[in-house]
Amino acid sequence: MDLWFFLTGTQSKDGTSRDFSRAESGRSTGSNSGAFEQFKSKERLVLQLFYLDELNYEEIVEITQMSLANVKVSLHRAKKKMKLLFDQKEIAINT
Repeated sequence: MDLWFFLTGTQSKDGTSRDFSRAESGRSTGSNSGAFEQFKSKERLVLQLFYLDELNYEEIVEITQMSLANVKVSLHRAKKKMKLLFDQKEIAINT
């Protein structure tokens, strides 16, 4: 499963373009509701920057003006929540 599709419930036309503003505002362009809606805005931002934009911790700190510890904690919490959501989705698909 594509990470962007899992998070947003949408697929871009070319499969690579991502419009984070739609996910950030909670609007979904597809019929599926994306997992992004389950995350706090700080978690969504850190997830997008780390996984989708492939930035490292220091780059995320510069962009968000959050402390390094806060970036790490937000990413850790978001990863845990993403794993839980993904596991729930996998269970639903397999039943």
